[in-house]
Amino acid sequence: MLGGPGYKWRAAYSARDVTDELVDAPPGDPGAATAPDRKAGADPRRVMVVYGRDGLDEVSLGAATLVGELDDGAISEYEIHPEDYGLAMAGNRALRVETPAQSKAMLEAVLDDQPGAPRDIVIFNAGVALYAADVAGSIGEGIALAREALANGSARARMHRFVARTRELAGA
Repeated sequence: MLGGPGYKWRAAYSARDVTDELVDAPPGDPGAATAPDRKAGADPRRVMVVYGRDGLDEVSLGAATLVGELDDGAISEYEIHPEDYGLAMAGNRALRVETPAQSKAMLEAVLDDQPGAPRDIVIFNAGVALYAADVAGSIGEGIALAREALANGSARARMHRFVARTRELAGA
């Protein structure tokens, strides 16, 4: 999944160069988008490019999100809206932090499954990513999986494993 309006067709035409993974790039800087290393022998089934109409380079809560999707060779374009998936629209201001401590507190609130824009944007983006990776059969199913991972604590456990492994590798 790529973010930004200029990447849509480039991603579709170079789909052989990417896997079904999330790739991020800032708006207006297509050169910053890099494809992940291709898995040996893997041909991607689905590639998605997303761009929030509010300028966000990911799936947005503040406006419709434009989607370009390459799925088994067929290209389609459509919009997704947070309210179509039971999520409230929210401006990007609800996601801003000024300090690392505020960022950590926001992340902890999401992992504690506390309602609000931070949790909703994580659920929305994770749901789309799970669909893009073919873990879920639809965006709605991906969102349900993301909600469940927060509710049952498995997202928090995964984060703790990631942090532990990162620390282990840093010490090596």
